[in-house]
Amino acid sequence: MVQKMLPIILNVKDKKILIFGGGEVSERRARKFLDAKAKVTIISKDFTPQLKKMNVNIIEKEVKKSEIPKLIKNYDIILACTSHEELNNSIEEEARKQGKLVNRADKISDFIIPASFEVEGVVIAVSTLGKSPALAKLIKRRIAKLITKEDVKMLKLQEYARELLKNKIPEQRKRKEILKSLLSDYDIANKDIEEAKKIIRRKIECFRE
Repeated sequence: MVQKMLPIILNVKDKKILIFGGGEVSERRARKFLDAKAKVTIISKDFTPQLKKMNVNIIEKEVKKSEIPKLIKNYDIILACTSHEELNNSIEEEARKQGKLVNRADKISDFIIPASFEVEGVVIAVSTLGKSPALAKLIKRRIAKLITKEDVKMLKLQEYARELLKNKIPEQRKRKEILKSLLSDYDIANKDIEEAKKIIRRKIECFRE
């Protein structure tokens, strides 16, 4: 039976992240959280050379099961990335007791960190729910090739239009209708940005009349 999960984009800026394990998986996880402006601490007996160069807080020690409750107490999100299943089990169990979100490298727990990329405000994430991370990366690369310059420009124009509409059209339903109409007119995205904005302003005025 396929496990159902809710796709979600999480704001982790300034959140305190604790990663158990200092291998390559931890390195990849740490890099993603750092890119999202989180504060990352890593506990392990050994670390990859790259981890030691990253802007993370390193605690060099061998973790004992009895220490886990105290170690995770002051962190928001816990990642169990050790090569020892029993230790990962203990980390996950204690994290749940303390109401923390927990991610594991060896199985699905509270959340998955998908293969993802961002193009000027367009975020695409792909997951196979742990069945094949390699395939998720392949699909991600294929999708990345489909994002065009016109898509990126249309995103900027939609943002511009939304801000105008908030001040001019009080009804949310009507704002949605107008934005949908603008989105269907992709010729706008082929215009110079200032010319495109003029067209949008004219269209919005027509809707108001």
